[in-house]
Order: sequence, then C-alpha cells, then structure tokens
Amino acid sequence: MAAPRSQHHPRSQSRLSTAASGAICRVDRLTFTWDFVVTLPRAIDEARLAARDRADWRAFVRSLRAHELHHRSIFLDCGQRFVPAAAKLTAPTCPALDTAVRHFLDTQYAACMTRQQAFDRADTPHQPSAPFIALSTAEQLEH
Repeated sequence: MAAPRSQHHPRSQSRLSTAASGAICRVDRLTFTWDFVVTLPRAIDEARLAARDRADWRAFVRSLRAHELHHRSIFLDCGQRFVPAAAKLTAPTCPALDTAVRHFLDTQYAACMTRQQAFDRADTPHQPSAPFIALSTAEQLEH
C-alpha cells in the first residue's frame, strides 16, 4: 500500500463578459470561482491502534489537514490579487480583450502553482509521517 498522503484538487472556473465603450473594450463582468476537494488518509480501524499511535495518527492527520488548507489559502490569495487586476484590463476590441484576460488568468494561475510547489518543498520535510509510512506498508491504513 502506498504511503499515507493528502491531496488537494482545486478546480477553477471563470466567466467573462466584455463591453465596448467608444474605441475601447473593457471588462463588464469577471467572476472566478475555486472548488476545493481535500483528500486525507483514513485509518481502516483506528481503534486497533495503540493509544499512543492513535494520538500520533490524529496529530499526523491534523498536520496534513493544515497543510492542505494552507494550499487553499494560497489559491484564495492568488485569486484575490489577480482577478481585480484582470478586471482592469482593456483592449481595442472585445475579442482581443477576451484573449488578453484569459491569457493573464492562465499566467497568474501558473504563478500561483509555483507558489504551491514552493510551499510543498518548504513544508514537506516538516510532515511527521515516518511511523505511518510503516503502518501503511503493514496495510493498517487506507487513503
């Protein structure tokens, strides 16, 4: 069985409408929504764990949950920064603006993913997982 782990699965959706105003096109409305799914490991039978192991397991899962919620916070911070900036973009034509806004959102999303990866590199060594990797190989855990 694989080592216990957590995962975040963000999905985003944007809706954009533009409107021409004289010789310029502006963003009329821009919404950007995130949906987050966090997957955490579960013990098959937590009651079978020794009291100390159970306490360590619960602390481990809390740590993973905090880690994944921090990923969520990073995404929300990114969105709070780039959505207002995207809404201020203008272009000579509305098709050009649509392209520019979508490209800007894609670029900013990629920058946000870079922040996510940096967080993982910095935080992963601090995850207290060693005892639970051994338990998972003994098939005491499922994910």
